[in-house]
Amino acid sequence: MKKFLIMIVSVLSLCVILSISAMAASDITVYVDNEYTEMVDVNGNTVYPFVQNGTTYIPVRGVSQALDCQVEWDGANRNVLIYKDMMPEVKAFRNTTEEIKIYVDNEEQTLYDANGTEVKPIAKNGTTYVPLRGVSKALGYPVEWEGSTKSIYVWKDLVSPNGVTLDFLRPYEIQHIMGWSSLDAHYESDGESIEIDGEYYTNVISGWDGAALFNLNGKYDTLTCVLGPTANLYEEKTVIFIVDGKIAETIVIEPNAFAEEISVDLNKGLQLTIKIDGYAGLGNITFYGE
Repeated sequence: MKKFLIMIVSVLSLCVILSISAMAASDITVYVDNEYTEMVDVNGNTVYPFVQNGTTYIPVRGVSQALDCQVEWDGANRNVLIYKDMMPEVKAFRNTTEEIKIYVDNEEQTLYDANGTEVKPIAKNGTTYVPLRGVSKALGYPVEWEGSTKSIYVWKDLVSPNGVTLDFLRPYEIQHIMGWSSLDAHYESDGESIEIDGEYYTNVISGWDGAALFNLNGKYDTLTCVLGPTANLYEEKTVIFIVDGKIAETIVIEPNAFAEEISVDLNKGLQLTIKIDGYAGLGNITFYGE
């Protein structure tokens, strides 16, 4: 009788442990454009994100397929091949390390956590997991972690209520109007910042006599940023915002002006040109949708 009771207690304990494990595994939910999305492995089995050492990891195959990317596993070289903007092709990138490497459209990716520290992929039970911030940058889609609800939000066709920073809507081209101009872009995800009117900002376009070109794809209503001088405080500067070939806003920075926050209507245009005449910088650039 005693052995029977011990066996019953053991079985019940195991059930509780399994139940707790299952609850922990399914504790984190994933939403793509606000729709709940189940992550699956190569065999169609459900797999779950998890948190380890303060970093949130997400199944690379599950999130890639949710974003309409093709995923291939090169087992001989321990490489994950993700195809986003090009058709899948047979590739064998030699990997002589024990680490798993991630390629997007045949370009090797270095993955970082929210603090900018390099983080390696993790393999568990035949599934490769990557850091949330890392896959966000690698695939070019904004991804947000909401700790209070343990939810992951991936923004594919919609715009996050928190907006999209310059990290995810990078200029497709920087035009230097004069051969010796210095217009450039600086990104938070690359650990870069720049001084504007005595303060440091991330996600910046700055320089002298140039233009930054963006593909908006009709997704954005408004752009906000901090606009101010970066040098030559005694000269007038002009910044022009052009949406689909029409001037949306012209802002003149007067001599000795202080930096100020501005908002520009994008009206869901397709393309944006930001033209800078004189030393000026636009910091904390964020694009908003509806």
